[in-house]
Amino acid sequence: NSELDFVLRVCGRDEYIIGNAPIKDFHWIRHCIKKGDEIHLVLNVPPDPSDDLVQKEEWPLVDDCTGVTGYHEQLTIEEKDHEKIFTISLWDCNRKFRVKIIGIDIPVLPRNTDIIVFVEANIQHGQQVLAQRRTTCKPFTEEVLWNIWLEFDIKIKDLPKGALLNLQIYCGKAPTVSTKVNVQTPESAGSDSKCKNQLLYYVNLLLIDHRFLLRQGEYILHMWKIPGKGEEQGSINA
Repeated sequence: NSELDFVLRVCGRDEYIIGNAPIKDFHWIRHCIKKGDEIHLVLNVPPDPSDDLVQKEEWPLVDDCTGVTGYHEQLTIEEKDHEKIFTISLWDCNRKFRVKIIGIDIPVLPRNTDIIVFVEANIQHGQQVLAQRRTTCKPFTEEVLWNIWLEFDIKIKDLPKGALLNLQIYCGKAPTVSTKVNVQTPESAGSDSKCKNQLLYYVNLLLIDHRFLLRQGEYILHMWKIPGKGEEQGSINA
């Protein structure tokens, strides 16, 4: 391996120092200089862009020119030239719905810092939970990054109008060595362990908007705190 096979990565973050720009021009470096924090970098292989590629071919669900939709018969991709399609019907989307959790930003940490945190994501329709996923547990810091996809056991075409994406931030005591394996997998936290966790923040996002279009793209969501649990409002980047 040559030196060209490696780049500098910011420790604990999914940010890389790459290219011919001066190192002082990078956002995190300037942030550390401004706050007087130590700068910790590690030599790492560059990230693989293919990790973020969608497995199946995606079609835009909104016409960027008009922003309007039509009936299923007008939008269906069957017997049409795919190169001329701008908007398709959700009923043609057979892949499972998924969301990428990038991370959370908590302005003020709880007084007890010896805790872990995870994000629980639910798809709700009224009082009914249609699907549920959660991230792995990580140490509770001012900024926690996951950068992972959560794929729900429900297809896009089966999402009902009025469905909500409910995101909740839970914290709990750091696991001991004997319970570490049970706590750090997304599916492992059942009712027995969930009762020991504490809900801090939550937010809801309407998945299908008033134009009957599926929400897409990156959102920075400011979350509501549970009274007495969190000291400041947090945000989640999903």
